[in-house]
Amino acid sequence: MWRTLMVVMVVVNSLVNKTFSLEIKRIPVVSVTGVEGGTVALPCEVSHPPDDAIYLLLWFREPLTTPIYRLDERSGEGESHWSDEEQLGTRAILKVESSSSALLTISTLTHTDQGLYTCRVDFRLHPTTTTRVNLTVIVPPKDVRIMVGDNNSAASRVVGPYGEGDTLKLTCVASGGSPKPSVAWLEGTRVLDNDMESDPPENTNEILSEQRQTTPWPEFPSPPLPLDDEAYNTVYLGPPTLLTAFRGELYNMLFLGYPKASPISRKRPYNTLTHGDLKSLRAFRENPPSNTPSGFRGEPYNTLTLGPLDRGDLLTVLTCEASNNNLTQPTTDVVTIDMHLPPLSVEIIPPSEEALRSEREYVVECVVVGARPLPALTWWSGHQRVLDASVTTSKDKNVTTSRVSFTPKPEDHGSYLRCIAESHAPPSTLEDTWPLTVYYEPTASCSYGASLDSANIKEGDDVYFECTIHANPRATRVSWRHNDEVLVHNVSGGVIISNQSLVLQKVARSQAGRYSCRAHNIVGDATSNVLTLDVKYSPVCSSGQVSTFAVGRYEDAEVTCTVEANPVLKSFQWTFNNTADTIDVPKGRYTSTGSQSIITYTPMTSLDYGTLLCSATNPIGTQKDPCVFHILPAGKPDPQVTAR
Repeated sequence: MWRTLMVVMVVVNSLVNKTFSLEIKRIPVVSVTGVEGGTVALPCEVSHPPDDAIYLLLWFREPLTTPIYRLDERSGEGESHWSDEEQLGTRAILKVESSSSALLTISTLTHTDQGLYTCRVDFRLHPTTTTRVNLTVIVPPKDVRIMVGDNNSAASRVVGPYGEGDTLKLTCVASGGSPKPSVAWLEGTRVLDNDMESDPPENTNEILSEQRQTTPWPEFPSPPLPLDDEAYNTVYLGPPTLLTAFRGELYNMLFLGYPKASPISRKRPYNTLTHGDLKSLRAFRENPPSNTPSGFRGEPYNTLTLGPLDRGDLLTVLTCEASNNNLTQPTTDVVTIDMHLPPLSVEIIPPSEEALRSEREYVVECVVVGARPLPALTWWSGHQRVLDASVTTSKDKNVTTSRVSFTPKPEDHGSYLRCIAESHAPPSTLEDTWPLTVYYEPTASCSYGASLDSANIKEGDDVYFECTIHANPRATRVSWRHNDEVLVHNVSGGVIISNQSLVLQKVARSQAGRYSCRAHNIVGDATSNVLTLDVKYSPVCSSGQVSTFAVGRYEDAEVTCTVEANPVLKSFQWTFNNTADTIDVPKGRYTSTGSQSIITYTPMTSLDYGTLLCSATNPIGTQKDPCVFHILPAGKPDPQVTAR
């Protein structure tokens, strides 16, 4: 009897628990979401008429059968609050906001707080109410890390440098987070890629099918559905399953209790694990398919491929963003693309003047646009490098300007100035060339005609002079000077000036002296070197000599004969001439020095009065017209007569 009674009580108790459990499960569930480390409020329905009051409020957390929080007003001495030290501790506060709602506020949420909560409220007069709340605790991603290239090496804040036409591959991997976060690539606010390679394939059955081909799954019969009036507890064993709801992760289930119909299994009871398949499951995890690489250990990731890169990608900031909720800010990391770029243009900016002036300093600029990193700039004048240049760069590093101080010389006319930019990206060099036009004042050089023997010009010869001029622009005026006096074109006088030539026809000894030419252009004037014209001629009498001497017999008359000659004299010759005869004076009777010869003449008889003739000889010849001196007898003094 006693045993029968005990069995009946157990059955009754089982049926009561079963009935209560079924009733609880029929109550709608309120979904509440919180973030790990944050605060969440769980609502509890406490509606009651004004004449009633809360008697006892209990919070439960499944599968616990004891409360985790209690509000007790049964004593009539006011509210009494209690919380389970292990479950909530001091993190929970219950506030009855109104006669219809009470909030259990839980702070410093952890992922273990997630679960199904039940609030039961007993009133003094009215029936008990129950509220079910499903708390989901979101764990934001811990961090993201960016990998670069096929070998997935860790990326720094700046990736590169890359060249134009290269392809960039970046992989962003998110660590932590529940549920698993989505990973996306952005440029600013523009989404570049939100298709995650770590997502499972669209048809997960394909993976399972491939797995079955290598490791056949054992066949298990479907378990029978339990009877409605039977307590039932069982374990279903079956093959491992992939579902998109778990983002491609392998999972297994253990059901204790009544099997549940599933749309996926077409209302057939199901479960996913068998002892015999553990080996296959482990192999699946250790050697996953290619679309779930083990390098990231099941972490969600997104690979962004950009290319071919162009100039517009320089300094592009790419953001990797991982997020699994809209309550917190996404976890992000950024990288900046660095590139090596050749210059777009190299341009020399010359001074505003059309032509440069010789020996004047100018500043010339060379502007290079688009090179990165900064190009190396060099200046060349012809084949000679110019060293004294300064370089400045714009704030955005896109424009580099080099300035050089340049003082052109006459020999630079017709050459060129080059600016060469050398970069780290092909083409490695780019240059600009500026042809030089240099204006300079003339330089003049005076010379004799090519066929003229300037050392042997004799009186009566024709003399030619040439004036060689270097000038830019060309000389507009050329003049000739003789002993610093400007010569005038005079054909009848034997002076002919033509372009840069001077001709002296039948030159006279009076035209000997210094000759030069002078050139003029818009820059200035220049005088040539000086040529000294040496005109050679035979001796001639010097003007201004005393030509008549009156002396008595036995008186000495000292007669001086002076001549002019070029070159110097070789000898003198004296001759005495009277009415009767002509006599050469012996050399011992006179002395000669340089251009003078002196004779002391003493008449002895009347026949010794007459004329003394003096003539000289040089390398050119003998004097054509001798110098004449008259020796007269002394008498009434006559004025002295000068020889002509």
